[in-house]
Amino acid sequence: MYFTPKSFFSKITEAVITFVACAWLVKQGIKMLQGVWGWLILVAVLIIIIRAVWKFYKYYKETHFF
Repeated sequence: MYFTPKSFFSKITEAVITFVACAWLVKQGIKMLQGVWGWLILVAVLIIIIRAVWKFYKYYKETHFF
């Protein structure tokens, strides 16, 4: 199957359209993260606290109970 080579203008236009689409998607992703930033921090802190408590409990259980 043969394809016809694209012109330079066609390649440039395709690259610009792809770049604009990617930039718009990144912008939308940043806006979405800004909307839930506080909740993401809260979930991360809760996970860290739960893991620390679990590690302390596991250590205490291994050293104090036989």
